[in-house]
Amino acid sequence: MRRPSLLRLGAALAATTVLISTPSVQAVEQPPPGSVPYLLRDLRNIGDAYARITGPGGQLANPAYLPALVKEATLLSATQLLAQAANPTRLVLTAGQLVPGWNVGNPLRAGWNGTRGRSTTVSFLNRYGALLRGTV
Repeated sequence: MRRPSLLRLGAALAATTVLISTPSVQAVEQPPPGSVPYLLRDLRNIGDAYARITGPGGQLANPAYLPALVKEATLLSATQLLAQAANPTRLVLTAGQLVPGWNVGNPLRAGWNGTRGRSTTVSFLNRYGALLRGTV
């Protein structure tokens, strides 16, 4: 096994020291909330966020996407209604519960659990007694 030379080790240590001591975020002047530049930046961010769906080569361009979305949204809505029925004293008041398909995600990746990662359902009471549910 080759040992790294002392010169290489010193260079790596110096580079690490520089990276640690350099601030990772530069102070950038932000437009004030409600101003025209602020609103334009916000609209650009929203457009960028939805480009994977509506942009060229986006999900809506895939003919398999909408049928899979309807299937997953229906399944998720039924599952959420059954979960609500099982806990009638803890109402779920979120957009994900009230609007069918709101939090489906990409339905074409619905079957990845166990093959490309792990998905675990979690629920717990927060300090105010609200039941929080999610998937990690």
